Amino acid sequence: MNDVDFRSKIESFEEVWTIISKLNWNLDNDYERIKNTILESLTIEEIKNFNKNIDDIYGIVYDYIDENYELGLGDDGFSDFVYHIIGTGREEALLLTEDKDYFIKKAMNHNYVESFGYALPYDYELEDTYTIEDSKNKCKKIMLESIENYKENIQILNNSIIINKDFVKDLEELAKPILKIANDFINDSYDLKKFNYTNLLNDINNLNSKVKPIEGIFAQAKGKKNHFITSPETQLFTAAVPNMISDYMKVIERENSSKESKIKLSKKERNKLRG
Repeated sequence: MNDVDFRSKIESFEEVWTIISKLNWNLDNDYERIKNTILESLTIEEIKNFNKNIDDIYGIVYDYIDENYELGLGDDGFSDFVYHIIGTGREEALLLTEDKDYFIKKAMNHNYVESFGYALPYDYELEDTYTIEDSKNKCKKIMLESIENYKENIQILNNSIIINKDFVKDLEELAKPILKIANDFINDSYDLKKFNYTNLLNDINNLNSKVKPIEGIFAQAKGKKNHFITSPETQLFTAAVPNMISDYMKVIERENSSKESKIKLSKKERNKLRG
């Protein structure tokens, strides 16, 4: 994608960029605040259109960076980087065609925040028909995918002739409590009262951090080429696990609540982002 095509595509989303500017991601990088603002200010149909347009913009920015930059970011870091640019606004996105050094330094210094993408409302936050069972099944699906991905990663490490096998065993030991939670949830034996989002996320981040010293070797073993240039990132386990449990609990809370949905607002309230 050349610069002219990129700028033209970015400029075509004028209404979306207007909304993004009012959400003010750079104020505090608080995706929960932004999500609540979206839910309180737009109708269901407007939110669905907004989400779709963000997905389209994401694809455009992703492809342009992928074709024109070498940032040294892993898959997750690259995604967070793209979403951060989108959250910052149209001028930031357009700057991609003008100042490569700025974005390369931004990536190298990890001067971006995870993740504007989390501000996009999920289906359960829009539709009363999205049931507890729907959410549980979706959560189980993510759990299964996460476990399979973890097993594949461990197998890659075990197959490496460079990586010490005792190191891999230590990783497996750290992963045990995470795997237990995921498997218990899949088997309907997990006690939600024991769920602690911060603790589980910290356990996952701690596990992933152990791979940092050998992430370049890991990236090569996985056959990764895109983005793994100077400072590759990788994950043994995804943070989607605590996020999905948290979302599931929100659905339960919503189902058990008799209050009206907060998205049923007056015209004046909905105009917060449009006016």
